[in-house]
Amino acid sequence: MTKTPQNSTMEMTRVSARWRIVGWIVLTTLLALLAVTVTMRSFLMGQVSESANAAISQEFDEFRVFAQEGVDPTTAEPFTSLEPFMQRYLSRQTPATGEAIIAVVGDQVMYTDNARDDPGELLARDRARLNELVQSSENSGVSDSEHGEMRWGKMSAGAPNGDEQAP
Repeated sequence: MTKTPQNSTMEMTRVSARWRIVGWIVLTTLLALLAVTVTMRSFLMGQVSESANAAISQEFDEFRVFAQEGVDPTTAEPFTSLEPFMQRYLSRQTPATGEAIIAVVGDQVMYTDNARDDPGELLARDRARLNELVQSSENSGVSDSEHGEMRWGKMSAGAPNGDEQAP
């Protein structure tokens, strides 16, 4: 018995319909996974930005507290100039992973960092880029660097005698 053209068309249609169903299921699954991935990436990138901004604010708060005390913890004497003040402050800091703290006092640049590939050290050595940030009219911002996005903030501190300034 031979198959009629009508029967073979029905068989092909059944197989084709199965594959179409499987294809639609795979396509909708891929679209759902893509939507979840894009949503999670956006959410996580927002958290990174918030976390970085919060870390900068926390460092500013710690600096303000240290500056308000104005006493060298090792000698219990008030600081007389900005350089030892900044050296003591930086020596007491342990930046979080990916953070760097840089102090500029006159021509001297001091830093401490805890970032992979030492971008804090590289920025401290790149005086032109550092001066650009120090002289910026903005107190904070986001810049691109060779190590990726850099979030920064700056504040000025005056020495007890009022002669020196350092962001």
